Amino acid sequence: MNWEKGISPLIAAVLLITFVIAIGALVSPFMNELVKDSQETTNEDQQELLDHVGAGMEIKEFAYNSSSGNYTITVQNTGESRIENFTATATGDQIFHEEYDVELARGESHRFTFDTDASTEEDRLVIEAGNLNIQTEKIIQK
Repeated sequence: MNWEKGISPLIAAVLLITFVIAIGALVSPFMNELVKDSQETTNEDQQELLDHVGAGMEIKEFAYNSSSGNYTITVQNTGESRIENFTATATGDQIFHEEYDVELARGESHRFTFDTDASTEEDRLVIEAGNLNIQTEKIIQK
C-alpha cells in the first residue's frame, strides 16, 4: 500500500482558524490599550485647540515714563480661555525681556510695569501669554 502523507483540508482549515483566533487573543489587549491612548491624546489635542480658538488679549492702557524708562501696560483677557505666564519683550536699540507669573480669567485685566533703560529707544513691545502661545503688540512712538 501506498500511503500519502499530509493532512486533510478540513483539518488544515481548523488549524488555520485556531491559529488566527490565538493570535487575535494575544494582540487584542495591546490594541485595546493603543486605542485608549490614542483617544486620550485626541481629546487633549482637541481641548488645546479649543483653548486656542477661544483665546484673546489686548493692550487696554499704555504709558511710558521717559525719566525712568518704565512702561506701564494694562492687558485684558478678551477671550474665553484662561491665560497665564506672561512675557514682555521690548525691542529697539536693545532688547528687554521680563516674565510675569500672572493668571487672567475671562474679562480680567492686569497692569504690568516693565523697566527699560531710559537712554534707549524701543520701537516695539510684545506681550505674550505662554500657556496658549498668543500675543499682542504695541508699536512705540515716543
